[in-house]
Amino acid sequence: MEDQKIQSRDEVFLKKITEAVLRNLENEQFGVSELSDEVAISRFQLHRKLKLLKGKSVSQFIREIRLAEAMKMLQADAATTSEIGYKVGFTSPSYFNKCFRDYYGFAPGEVKKRNPGQGLADHPDVVGKVEYSDSATKPVPATSQPRSRTLRNILLILGPVVIIALVAAYFILSTKRDQVSIAILPLDNLTGYSEQGYFVSGMHDALIGELGQISALRVISRTSTLRYQESKMLIQDIARQLGVDMIVEGSVYGSGDSVRIQLQLIEAFPKERHVWAKEYHHDIQHALAIHSSVVRDIAKEIRVSLTPDEESRINKTRSVNPETYKAYLRGMSHINQHTAEGIEKGISHLLDAVRIDPGDPLPWAGLAIGYNTLGHGPSPPADAFTKAKAAASRALAIDEALPETHLALAMIALYNDWDWKEADKGFRRALEINPNLAEAHAHYAWYKLLFGGVEECLTHGRKATELDPFSSMNAAYLACEYWWVGRHDDAMAESEKALKLAPDYGLALYAKGGIYSFRKLYDQAIEIHKKAAAVSTRWRWTLALSYVAAGNRDEAIRIADEIKAHPAPIETWGLAELYAALGNKDEAFYWLNECYRARFSWMPWIACNPGYESLRRDPRFDELLKKLDLPALGHSLANR
Repeated sequence: MEDQKIQSRDEVFLKKITEAVLRNLENEQFGVSELSDEVAISRFQLHRKLKLLKGKSVSQFIREIRLAEAMKMLQADAATTSEIGYKVGFTSPSYFNKCFRDYYGFAPGEVKKRNPGQGLADHPDVVGKVEYSDSATKPVPATSQPRSRTLRNILLILGPVVIIALVAAYFILSTKRDQVSIAILPLDNLTGYSEQGYFVSGMHDALIGELGQISALRVISRTSTLRYQESKMLIQDIARQLGVDMIVEGSVYGSGDSVRIQLQLIEAFPKERHVWAKEYHHDIQHALAIHSSVVRDIAKEIRVSLTPDEESRINKTRSVNPETYKAYLRGMSHINQHTAEGIEKGISHLLDAVRIDPGDPLPWAGLAIGYNTLGHGPSPPADAFTKAKAAASRALAIDEALPETHLALAMIALYNDWDWKEADKGFRRALEINPNLAEAHAHYAWYKLLFGGVEECLTHGRKATELDPFSSMNAAYLACEYWWVGRHDDAMAESEKALKLAPDYGLALYAKGGIYSFRKLYDQAIEIHKKAAAVSTRWRWTLALSYVAAGNRDEAIRIADEIKAHPAPIETWGLAELYAALGNKDEAFYWLNECYRARFSWMPWIACNPGYESLRRDPRFDELLKKLDLPALGHSLANR
């Protein structure tokens, strides 16, 4: 009985929104927001409820009602094709023709050539697509003869103008765009099972990765799009925040080893316009083929040029073992949480994946990322980079074209092996395959800084923040880079941006307090670094640095003595910088050598950090640079 009540309420809801669309059929501006207002339900609730009941987005639902009404009018020969297009709310005949053909499989002009009713049956999914009441708008009667003559006379007069305009429009529309910015919003999980969230998240991540391989696109990173999971914001507001022209939104359905993805492409400006919608259906074994199809279709729709290499990579697909792929997606969903616990869980799932199919490169690449992330942390396991390198090498041997594999190898070379040639090679290859890989830009910036490439460093650092605008890590990295090259205003802006995103982020607090010290605003520096020390004792040395700058050497030495008892890897670096500030060069070099012995990942950047300026003329400093195979810059980058 309760089920019948729910069903009845759902039918009333569908009837209500259908009638609202029909009342506004000729209003070309009538869209998601207008329907939401018409039926007094929030845009978010309308979207979610319609997805659950019909498996469609609101805009798709509206468009299908328009097309169904257009079919009725065409079968009744109620008006010309163009007039009918306008009457059902399409702003241009060409767009109406395209949508009609995509939906029914043939052009609207062919309806009259077919038997009555045949057109609807020809579309395999049309039955049940649009359910509305008998109060639906009746076909529009044929226009009167005088009106037809008037229309012909107008067309005779305007004919040449129309032809010129159409030709101009053709060339404009057919021109390939140089660069388009786009974001794929988190996909809705309509599988019916909340535990399938890892699968939906993985599909979202994979689509971003595939689309990012097109150099003519600027594709926003997944970490910045995740904030819009179940967001109630309007598309244009989301696009403004992300700085993009186009938005992709969609849903994932699935049962067993079958997956169905429904996507739509929306142009945000100058007004929201739904450009394209399509559904993809395949079994999980061919999930990678779905990704390639989506990328090809989007590139074609927004008219961006593909290089021959991009064409080749996108068209190259393979089948996957469903169980391996599920374990891979589950593992990456944990690793992408960027917590020690999440990474450990993720690695466990990825190890399961490689046991099922050791010939699949994706789990090996995922392991390389997971171990690499652990190795780059403040307290890395001793064997993290060794395991990362082994996993990356296995992935590379199976498939050379995974950008994440090259990125992992580049980061190992940069932060652990200190093999500068291999690091450069890895970053270049990763960005050649996927120029939108924000993480690669973020770390390549640090490589460039090592060799005095200030502008190249800042270019890559800024690119990372553009591709991942809500990443506190990228903003903090850029803050440190600006700080170390002497651009303190820019450094302060980036540190504040990072702290707005993550108020307790240690690296951003380190940078902001350091900038205050350079500006001789010691009270503010101490306040900021007290917060850093409160967040984690590993950042106590930053507070000691502020005390030295403020003239409170006794308090700084007291903190240094506390740290020396059991220093974490990052604190060996901190003690070296602290003793350099205190003027105790012997102690500073002792802790720098401890950094080197432990192969702490920050060690090479003694070449750039202005905190070591007082050590540069000491022969021991040049000896360390030689051991690192780094050039002696002679002075800090801030003085270049």
